[in-house]
Amino acid sequence: MADDYFDSRLTERRNPRSHTIDTASPLEIVDLIGAEDATVPAAVALARGEIARAIE
Repeated sequence: MADDYFDSRLTERRNPRSHTIDTASPLEIVDLIGAEDATVPAAVALARGEIARAIE
């Protein structure tokens, strides 16, 4: 696959909410990861139809 294929995926883009992770404390990093993980259920709910079709 071409590099530009990966660059267009959301998972390969820089996350503006974590742009200072390199200077964050361990607790701040854990909090950031927890906050980002908390967004997953809503994203799955929005894409549930597409996910079900992919499983079929």
